[in-house]
This record gives sequence, C-alpha cells and structure tokens, in this order.
Amino acid sequence: MARFVPISTATVRENAAPVTGGRWLYPTAVTTAGSSLGLADAVDWVSVVIRRIGGTPLLWVPKASTVATCTALREFVDNHRVVVAVAGEPIPEWHRGPVLAVWPRRAELAELADEPRTTALCVAPLRLDDIAAWAALTQPELLGAAIMPPAPPAPDPIVAQALITMTGMLTHPLTLVSPSDYRDATAILDILHRAGHRFSGEAIYTWALANGWPALGAGRLTELASSFDTGNPPLLPGGNPFQPGAIELWRARAAEATREDLRTEWTTRAGFARDLAASR
Repeated sequence: MARFVPISTATVRENAAPVTGGRWLYPTAVTTAGSSLGLADAVDWVSVVIRRIGGTPLLWVPKASTVATCTALREFVDNHRVVVAVAGEPIPEWHRGPVLAVWPRRAELAELADEPRTTALCVAPLRLDDIAAWAALTQPELLGAAIMPPAPPAPDPIVAQALITMTGMLTHPLTLVSPSDYRDATAILDILHRAGHRFSGEAIYTWALANGWPALGAGRLTELASSFDTGNPPLLPGGNPFQPGAIELWRARAAEATREDLRTEWTTRAGFARDLAASR
C-alpha cells in the first residue's frame, strides 16, 4: 500500500461546512423556495452585504423578463449599479461583488459559486433539490421562512475511497474532458458497480464538490455515475484497464479510514497509479 501524506485542512467560515480547496469561503444565504417574498428577502440581504463589503452586485436570472415581472428585483436594479446576467448567456462585463441568483438549476448554481469574482452569494431557489449539494457544503444563512433541504446521502466508505483514488490520478483541473480521464473514471466506477456498490448521483455530486472538483467536472462525473444506475454506462473498448482486485484495496482503505480517519489523508498521483497497477 502506498504511503499517505496529510492534506491541508481548508479554512472555513464560521457558518460554513468544510469545502476542500478553500472554495466558497464567503457569505451565503438562501431564501424561501419559489416565493416572491423570498425574492424580497434576498434583495434585502444582498443590499446589506453591498454596504458592508462593497463591490458591484450581479443579478442572475433564468430569463430576461424575470426582472420586469418582480417588483423587488426591478427596484433592486433601479436602486443599485446592478449587472444583470441571463441563463445561457455570457456574464456581461462585471468586476466582482455579491451575487443574487434567482431560480438557478444545480449546475448553474455551482458555476456561480465557483466564479472567482463572487464575493457573496444569495440564492432564491425554485426547488430545494437544486440547492441540496451547495447548501450542505456552505450551510447558508436562512432568510425569512427558508428551510434547509435534506442533506444528500454520503457515498459508502468503499465508494469514497475509490473516488479518492480517481481524484488523485486524473488530470487537474478535474473536468473529465480528456478521453483518457473519462475512460479511467468509467473504469473505476465499473469496478465498484460490478462489485455490488451503488452510488446516487446526488451523493457523487456533493462528494466531488467537497473534494476539489470544479462545477463542470462534478457535473460530468455525476452524469457518468448516473449512467450506471440507469444500466447504460459507457463502453470500455478493450476492457477495463484495471483488474477487479482494486476493490480489495478500497475495502482495506475504508476499514483503515474507520479506525484512523484516513479520509483526511492524500497520496500522490503516481502512488495511486502504482496501487491500481498492483491490483492487476
């Protein structure tokens, strides 16, 4: 087994859960899902944040007509130097500042959260499902009658160890754009699936975001994982490059993690490659 060396622990805001890589360490809030009152609460929160930390606010909306049909948003745009961004379109020229996201979908929210110019983020969700992973990782302030969505399930410890291996051996940033990275990710999930381990898309998505995967890569990994659940995973031409014995490595590490908290440890990419090669 390869030697482990500790990874650093990210500094975390007082009201936030740990997010690997020091991401999303800014003020966050969430309003009542699907409520016009929630939009007014969001405007009030962002207005206070602007006075406290400055910056140019960004209002992200699902369509251009959203602002015109909501009094609170219309007044927000009229009373502040607000940059308005519409889903599916490039963000206009904007330096940095707090973001008010209205009804974003899961992937859109993660991209806004990852945006380096975001200094605070308030989300007015349409559905709680869209914010489950983000809320679990940031523990946002609850505005008005807002409630936290149910926390996504955690992957089982053996799946988590396989994901650690995957994260360590793939090319960074973790986007799964490279065909070889996509193949290796598929191969690792294939070994888990054939060994009887199941993994929900939401659990994989939340784990990936919490462990350094950017929004794009976390979304692609989730789609890949979901394809195994639906019985239509990608083919592996030439077969799986890793032998099923890798599952024993992850089981052993999962057992050790329970005793020694190795979930907070890391190894080198070369070490992961040697581990998988040794299982062939």
